[in-house]
Order: sequence, then structure tokens, then C-alpha cells
Amino acid sequence: MQKAVLLKLGGFVTALCATGALVAATVPATGAYFSDSKAGSISATSGHLSLAIDPHTTTALNFANLMPGVNQTKSINYQVTASGGNVDVWLTFDQSGAPYAAFTGGKNSPAWSDGGLGRYGFFSVADSHGGTAFTSGNLAFADGTNTYLGHGDECGVDANGRGGSATIFTGGTYPPYCGVPSKILLASNLPSGTTGTVAVTFGLNGVLQTQQGQYEGTVPFHLVATQAGKPLA
Repeated sequence: MQKAVLLKLGGFVTALCATGALVAATVPATGAYFSDSKAGSISATSGHLSLAIDPHTTTALNFANLMPGVNQTKSINYQVTASGGNVDVWLTFDQSGAPYAAFTGGKNSPAWSDGGLGRYGFFSVADSHGGTAFTSGNLAFADGTNTYLGHGDECGVDANGRGGSATIFTGGTYPPYCGVPSKILLASNLPSGTTGTVAVTFGLNGVLQTQQGQYEGTVPFHLVATQAGKPLA
């Protein structure tokens, strides 16, 4: 509260009439100020943000009985609710463990030295609001560390995990290395109450032969809602 300065009291002279005489009295300077104040308060409540999954869909996506060259697509329906702002939706993977590395790691990945599916796998994810977010026909990282380091032989994925290459291996030249990012921005700036659908496509490319091994894996992921425009840790 800013002090309201009304009048500075300095030395002044008071004239009093007493028995016909003019009497002068002085009051010494005090340096005091008049002031006034009013009480106030600060009130605040935190907002909320939630991501609900349609009970008629599941986040346990089971790509069963895959045949090489025939991809399957599974969908997840969601709704975002937030107070005081819009929402971004992400797909994230824990890249520290063997399941992720066996799915999409490069050779000599710390968690799975044999590497992931590489050119034998296909993965794509799209959102009904954000369109196709990421696509890869070669699920390997160029340096085997499961991180994008800007190598020229990788497939143009941005800082939000969006991009990729749909080129698949049919023999001869390998497609660009294009490991699945640990975080992929699916949709941006969604108002509270928005419903959407995430479509995940997965398959084994036609060059995969029985003698090269079969893929059986479970890869954990999360759908994550954040405040719009805020980076995902």
C-alpha cells in the first residue's frame, strides 16, 4: 500500500490572543508524515489438467499375429480437461530399458546390444487433431544410443519428435535411420473438453524372413497431457 502523504509538519507559529496580547509559540520539527492504509489479501487456487481415456478403448495395444508386409492400426480415444488454458498431448516411451531398445534401438545400444527391429519394422503414430506425427520404416538409431544427434543419415525429426521417413527396405539401399523418439508431440493447443483419437500403426516389413527371427515384445508407453507450449521434461 503506497503511503498517502498529506502534509509535512515542520516548525510553525501559532498565534493566540490572550488578554489582548499576541502570544507566539513554536513547535519544533518532528519529521512525521500523515498516512493511511487499508487491509488486503491475495487469494489463489491451483488449476487442474487431466487426460481421460475412453473406456471403450484401451492403451494396451495388442498387435497380434503380424504378417510381414501387412501393418495393423490400433486406436485410443481420449478427452482433455483443463482449467485456465489449453493442452498439448504427447506420446512418450521410456528409452532406458531393454523393451524400447529391442523395439527401436541401434546396434550396440546400451540396453540391448543386438539392436532393435531396424529396417524390418514399421511404426507410425497420428492424432485426429495433429495429423501424422511420426513415421519410420527403419526403426534404428544411427549411433546405437537411442538419441538424435543430428546425423545426416537420420530422418529429420524435430525437437518435439515430429517427422520421420516412411521409406521401407525392399533390398539394396537401406532407408534412413529413423529410431522412434522417446517423446512425440501428437496435438497442440487443444481447448478443454476436446476429444481426440490417437492411431498407432505397427508392422513387420516384407523382407523379414522366418530364419531371421520372430519379434515378440511389449513396449510400454504413456499418453501425456501438458500445458500448451510447455516443454515436456
